[in-house]
Amino acid sequence: MNKRVFKFAISNIVKSRWFTVASVLVMTFTFFMLSSFISVGVISRDVLKYLETQAQITVFFKDSFLEDDILKIKSDLELDSDIQSVGYTSKQEALDSYIGEHQNDPLLLESLTRDIFPASLDIRARDIKYLPEVVRKFEGNTNVEEVVYYKDAITTFKKFSDIIKYGGIAMVTLLLLTSIITVLLTIGSSIYIRNDEIAVMRLVGGSSWFIRGPFIIQGLIYGVVAAFISQIVFTIIVSVLGGDIALLFKGIPVVNLNFVYLLIVFGTQLLFGALLGFVGSMFAVKRYLKI
Repeated sequence: MNKRVFKFAISNIVKSRWFTVASVLVMTFTFFMLSSFISVGVISRDVLKYLETQAQITVFFKDSFLEDDILKIKSDLELDSDIQSVGYTSKQEALDSYIGEHQNDPLLLESLTRDIFPASLDIRARDIKYLPEVVRKFEGNTNVEEVVYYKDAITTFKKFSDIIKYGGIAMVTLLLLTSIITVLLTIGSSIYIRNDEIAVMRLVGGSSWFIRGPFIIQGLIYGVVAAFISQIVFTIIVSVLGGDIALLFKGIPVVNLNFVYLLIVFGTQLLFGALLGFVGSMFAVKRYLKI
């Protein structure tokens, strides 16, 4: 019985080949966009976490300000419960760091002395909301050369990340609805094409599953096939762009787009594919098939 149900499902797909192509293409695009937005969202989350844990405020001091006084400020800041950590960089350490970063560019290293680089404190707050209060501690301090405040960069990236996230949710939701409607219409056309056969099945006492089953399986096949195609395309694109993505986020611990990640994405697509195909076919069966 089950073999015959599956055989009828394949027959439905063949008879509605153009509707089948349309359904699979729409679902493939939906799953590809879903995977893409999930990946962008995960990477954005990791980048934001990284930015929030970096030296969020850097305070540069004038050359006339003594190291002991800077270390006293450091000790006072470390007593503040809102502050996660405070790092001190001396003038010599700043010079050594610059030389290390530009050791292959001798033109930039000519005539360098440690007097060019001010001593500084790198301050990390426990939460971005504490940053304004930390900055206010240095307002009006005549020994401070400059305060570099990273909140604007973090806030801007967070807004950008939110736009991608909510825009992606809206687009994928619209595509999911479009996919369900496409499957519904495709299954509906299959029911219409087999109308006479369905009538005969009713007359000879065909079971509800024998009549409905092929159309439900048809929807499931659409979803699974679309998930496979989407995963193939997604894997190819990740393979091509993987090196560029790693280079772009070099030094930032973002999710590794490796085999395990691709396997998780594929599992997600299969789940959505089966669910989407099932929902679309069930709607079609209830709407067009009266038993």
